[in-house]
Amino acid sequence: QSHIWVELQPALDVSQIVLASAVAETRHKVIDATRKIAVAAEGRLPGGLPNQMCVDIFLWLRVVMATYRSEQVNRRAAVRLMFETAVSGVIAVHVPIYGDGRAPSTASATTLTINSAEDDKEKKYHVDLPQFLSIVRTLWPRIELTEAVTFFREAHDHSEGEIDLEVFLEIADR
Repeated sequence: QSHIWVELQPALDVSQIVLASAVAETRHKVIDATRKIAVAAEGRLPGGLPNQMCVDIFLWLRVVMATYRSEQVNRRAAVRLMFETAVSGVIAVHVPIYGDGRAPSTASATTLTINSAEDDKEKKYHVDLPQFLSIVRTLWPRIELTEAVTFFREAHDHSEGEIDLEVFLEIADR
């Protein structure tokens, strides 16, 4: 099995660059993990000094990817919770436009589908624009209103008015 060794400092610098937009806690987690997997460079890097440290690049990539996957799962769970909370009106500033948020009351209402891990039954929830905006602003506090409304319009058009968690995530990834 071959290894590709990189000096510790460049690996730390790349970690900072790759995770520049990540939460500080995530960045620190990866940097600490990178320091923990570092080994002495002597015999691994050409001209490696006795006190110089290096990192196996493939092991470093596994650390970064595992952290990314973990954050992705956490973000998805948070978004799911936000959608479920929006239905109750807790995170919405305004009363839902179309009734109590639990069932569509007009043909122009958008329906939100949430598949619960505990409950395999498909539940349909009604989410209007103010609730959608509350979710988007919670995820991205600096988002412009026009950008958020465009996001809603794209999700609405893409799903023919039935915005579910999967559609939200798909449009957010664009």
